Amino acid sequence: MAIDNFSNVRGMYAPLPRQSACYYWLSLSRWPMESNLRLLEENEKLSNEYKLAQLKLDRKAEALLIISQELASCQDERDNLQRKCAELALKCREQRRLLKAQKIREQQAEQTSRKDQADILQTLNRCLRQKLASLETAKNEKEKHHQNDCACSEAEMLKNLEILTTKNSQLVKDLKMVLCEKEELTIERDGYQTKFNKVNQELYALLNGSGNNIPDVEDLLSENRFLKQQVESLKEENLTSKTILSKYKKAIEKRKGVMRFGFSAAGDSSSNDKAGVAPLITPTVKQTTVANSTDVPLYTIKQSIVQAIEKDRNTNCLNLDYRQISHMLLDAINDKTVAVMHLRKANKIYGQKLPVMIDHSWTTSDMLILKCKKPTFVNLKH
Repeated sequence: MAIDNFSNVRGMYAPLPRQSACYYWLSLSRWPMESNLRLLEENEKLSNEYKLAQLKLDRKAEALLIISQELASCQDERDNLQRKCAELALKCREQRRLLKAQKIREQQAEQTSRKDQADILQTLNRCLRQKLASLETAKNEKEKHHQNDCACSEAEMLKNLEILTTKNSQLVKDLKMVLCEKEELTIERDGYQTKFNKVNQELYALLNGSGNNIPDVEDLLSENRFLKQQVESLKEENLTSKTILSKYKKAIEKRKGVMRFGFSAAGDSSSNDKAGVAPLITPTVKQTTVANSTDVPLYTIKQSIVQAIEKDRNTNCLNLDYRQISHMLLDAINDKTVAVMHLRKANKIYGQKLPVMIDHSWTTSDMLILKCKKPTFVNLKH
C-alpha cells in the first residue's frame, strides 16, 4: 500500500500544463490530509488483523496442548492394551497346553477302556461259541430222537387236530350268538335312549319348568336315591330305638319275676354279673326308665334317674340301683353315639348329593336341543 501511495505521489509531481496550474496547487493543499487518513485506517486494519492472528495462535496452542494430552492418554491406553494382549496371549498358550494335555489323557483313557472292552468281547465271543457248539450237539441229538418219535406222534397229532377243529366250530357258533345278542342290545339301547328323550320332554311340558330351573330325570333319580338313603337311616334309627326298648322291657320283666319268686338281692347281682345282664332296679327307677325310654334328651333322663335315686336312698337296694343307673347311662350314651353316627351319614349323603346335582344340571343349550328333537316311536322287543 505504501508503494502505491508513493507512486501516486510521483504521478502528482509530474509536469502539468500551464492551463491546469491553479488546479494543481489546489490538489497539493488537499493531499496530506487524505494520506494521513488512509494511513490511520490501514494501521487499524493491520492491528485488528494482528489481534486476530494472535487469538488464532493462542487457540491453536491450546488445541495443541489438548491434542498432546490426548496423545499421551492414547499412548497409555495403547501400552495397557498391549500389556493385556500379552497377558491374554500367555493365558491362551497355557490353556492350549492344558487342553492338549487333557486330550492326550482322555485319549489314553479311551484306549485303555477300548482295550478292556475288546478283551471282554473276546471272552464273550469264546463263551458264545462254546454255547453254540453245545446247542448244535443238543439239536443233533433232538433230531435223532425226533426221527424216532415221529411215527408215534402222528396219531396223537391227528387226535389233537380233530379236537381243535371241534372246539373251533363251537367257538364260531358262540361268536355268532354273541354278535346276534350284541345287535339286539344295540337296538334296545337306541329305543331306551329315544324313550328317555321323550320322557324328558313330557316331564318338562308337565312341570312347566322355567329356563333357569330345568327339570331333569337324572336329578329326580338322584333325589330319589337320597330320599331312599334317608329312609334307610330312619329305619336304622327305629331299629336301634326298638332294641333299646326291648332291653328295658326285658330288665323290667326280670325285675317282676324276681319280685314274684322272692330272690335275694345279692344272689341276683352275682348271677347278673356273671351272665352279663344289667342289675335289677327299684319300682321308682323302673317307672322313670319306662317313662323316658322313648326319644328323650339325655339330660332329662339323668334328672329323672337322680330324682328316683333321692327317693329310694333309704332302701336296702341302693347299690343295685346305682349299678342299674350306671348301665342305663351307658346305654343312653351309646344311643346318642348311634344318633351322631346317623347324622354323620346324613351329612355325607348331603355332601355326595351336591356334586351330583351340579354335574347333572342342564344348561339352556341342552334344553333347546331337546325342544328341537321330535319324539320318535320305536317298537321294542320285550
